[in-house]
Amino acid sequence: FQKPTEGFSDIGLWYVLDSNMQEVDTLGFLNGYDLDYHDIQYTAAGGYILQAYGKEEINIPQTAHIDTANILILQEFDQNHNLIFEWKNSDHMNIDEYIDSFNLNANYLNWTHGNSIEIDYDDNIIVSNRAMSEIIKFNRENGGLIWRLGGPMNDFIFIDDPLYGPNRQHDVRRLQNGNIMIFDNGDQRDTP
Repeated sequence: FQKPTEGFSDIGLWYVLDSNMQEVDTLGFLNGYDLDYHDIQYTAAGGYILQAYGKEEINIPQTAHIDTANILILQEFDQNHNLIFEWKNSDHMNIDEYIDSFNLNANYLNWTHGNSIEIDYDDNIIVSNRAMSEIIKFNRENGGLIWRLGGPMNDFIFIDDPLYGPNRQHDVRRLQNGNIMIFDNGDQRDTP
């Protein structure tokens, strides 16, 4: 991934190299969103899934101004670089459910920070949302949420976990035995 020279994230490009480290392809994002470097997943059909960020204006009643929220977008392409699916978290999640997790005085609301994409055994998608300490699984055909693990909208009960789920995690993977493995940063715990 080539990051831009200024800023944390920008348009950017993924470069595909052959075994001789020669560039054979570039992979980019469509519709003007800022491509992110945290993860890329190739599909069984030879396509790929990329992630990016966008900003959306959202009117939140608890503030006197129009807020800007960071949103996560995933795009799936076929092997010929044709866009076949786009998922935006704001189309399938309600920001009002997360209000208590935001600093409402900030310049923008860091609603999503994706840092891993996993194609699950049922071909649906699992993503890590570090900003809200949650793992999200969504339907790859219609984008609907299947479940959320951790965070303010957690669908699960944590048994024998004194920390009660992940905290600002950086990766999630489905293991062959069906378990889910999470790299939990724990940045905001009393003992990180």
